[in-house]
Amino acid sequence: MKLRNALTLFVAVALTATFAIGNQPTTQPGQPGRQGRERTGMPQNIEAAMKGANRAMRQLRAQITDASKKDENLRLIGDMQRNVVIAKNMPLPPDVREDVQGDARAKLQADYRSELIGVVRKLLDIEDDLMNGKGEDAAKVLDELQKERKAAHEKLGVHDDDDDGR
Repeated sequence: MKLRNALTLFVAVALTATFAIGNQPTTQPGQPGRQGRERTGMPQNIEAAMKGANRAMRQLRAQITDASKKDENLRLIGDMQRNVVIAKNMPLPPDVREDVQGDARAKLQADYRSELIGVVRKLLDIEDDLMNGKGEDAAKVLDELQKERKAAHEKLGVHDDDDDGR
């Protein structure tokens, strides 16, 4: 009986140690990993999250009405949703609208989060349209999102290559 308890304890400790070692991040906490990502593959900053969402949006925009790419389009929508939710939960970087501080900064942060909640809702609408074979409807909502994205970037003073209309 003592031997069985000892073996059970040994196996439990070995499994715990193996699990803990295998899940160690590749970077120190608070430091971005390669291209803003840790080993998990999840973006670690707003820039990386938004770049991921923009990359998926560009690809989706080119093929959203192609019913033969339904599964790929749903994967792209999922990528966009994940990246937007990650960005929504992060504070604005200090270099975004540095001129806005104090209570006005808190309001800007709240507005940013609120706008991204709206983006997530529209992405869910696009997903629903794609699931139901309504590629044209999904394309219209994606066009709306593209316009909203550009306006939000102007409001925050953020610029990237996609703001040029590509």
